[in-house]
This record gives sequence, C-alpha cells and structure tokens, in this order.
Amino acid sequence: MTQPTKIETENLEAHVSICQERYEALDAKIDRLEARMKDVELTLLDIVDKLHKMESKQHTQWANTGGALIIVLVSVIGFLIVNGGL
Repeated sequence: MTQPTKIETENLEAHVSICQERYEALDAKIDRLEARMKDVELTLLDIVDKLHKMESKQHTQWANTGGALIIVLVSVIGFLIVNGGL
C-alpha cells in the first residue's frame, strides 16, 4: 500500500478522493486478473479435453490391434488344422 500524502493527512476530502482512485485502480487490476485466470482456466480445460481424446484414441488403437492379433492367430490355427499341421 502507498503511504498517505501530506495533503491526505491534512484534508479529508483529498484523502477520500485519492482513496477512491486507489480502489478503482485495484478493482481494475482485479478485473484484469480475473479475465486472465478465466483464459488460463479455459486453456487448461482445452488441454484436459485433448488429453482425454488422445487417451480414447489410444484405447481404440489397442483394441483394434488386439482384435487383429486374435484374427491372425485363429487364422494360423485354422490353417494348421486344415493342412494337418496340428
């Protein structure tokens, strides 16, 4: 906080006026800070959403890979049975 000026200590009206300016400046700073925090929040939510989408895609890829592997194994076993390999 800033120290009161000499005129503030001697004149109540000046003190009130200067305090009003200080509080308006503080309010403006708080408003800017809130806006910046909202931007940060939206950015973080966007990052989280993208991570969830990436994770979902990864699960789908693993499921597809597993399904393909099962099909290959069943095909090989079927081939070996049909051709007398087992």
